[in-house]
Amino acid sequence: MRLSLHFAGASLAALSFLLLPFPLHAAPPEHFWTGENGKWEAAENWDPASVPDRLSMVIIDKPVEVDAGEVVFSHTGEGMGGKFTALTLDGGARLKVSGNLTILSAAASPNTAIRNALIGKNCALDVGGTLTTGVQNASGVTSVWTISGTVTTDYFAGAKTRSETAESRLAGGYVLNVDGGKLTVRKLFDWADDRTTHPGSTGQINLRVGGEVSVGVMDADWTSSTENYVNFVDETGRLVFGKENWPNRSDVESLIQKGFLRLDRSVTRPLEIGEENGNWVVKVKKP
Repeated sequence: MRLSLHFAGASLAALSFLLLPFPLHAAPPEHFWTGENGKWEAAENWDPASVPDRLSMVIIDKPVEVDAGEVVFSHTGEGMGGKFTALTLDGGARLKVSGNLTILSAAASPNTAIRNALIGKNCALDVGGTLTTGVQNASGVTSVWTISGTVTTDYFAGAKTRSETAESRLAGGYVLNVDGGKLTVRKLFDWADDRTTHPGSTGQINLRVGGEVSVGVMDADWTSSTENYVNFVDETGRLVFGKENWPNRSDVESLIQKGFLRLDRSVTRPLEIGEENGNWVVKVKKP
């Protein structure tokens, strides 16, 4: 059926708005893993048959082991407004990155493209270098990770830098939802990769459904922003971290008192502090 529009008596000026270019935001290209166990850098393992680049949305949803050297997803103003899952691991997929993994977003005109990650149940991501993630120079938006499998990295770097030219209200950051999975940072968890970060920028960890975060060294920049906190959404999560920078029980008690360790409103029992293998363990007190 053909639809005809008639504008009887309308002037060109009145109709000119129809000809104005409206901004269109293209979705990033999807890359599906179609190979068996293999190398990320081998184009024949992907559909379409090319190696994903920094603008891709990667989906590995089968029980395979994929090895990669360095993986970077980033957005710097290509007009891809909206929220996209840059990396999806599902169906028992395992991705091992020998170098660094970066999932980074930055404010851009006309809209910010927010890049997220999903690590499904029975899936694993292992990063031999630094896992960097977050949104830079944006207001009220964050990169969101959902972790139901396991994520292991040597270093974690939260990206939420505020540039010297950005307005003071611009912050950004990241949210790590550990939903029944486990995040292990073998060495250093750096809440903010720039000490000049706006004090309202977000570095948030939500623990639920038995989720656990285990950190070798929790950086002292934890308290640099009131929005850097670990939230116990239910009564099942655990936080384990080393005593470097937080040597005394009173240091951990202070983190609770000041809201850097906090309970969801639905949780009625208090947090308790314990020790395990020379590390602090924080969890909800059992009845």
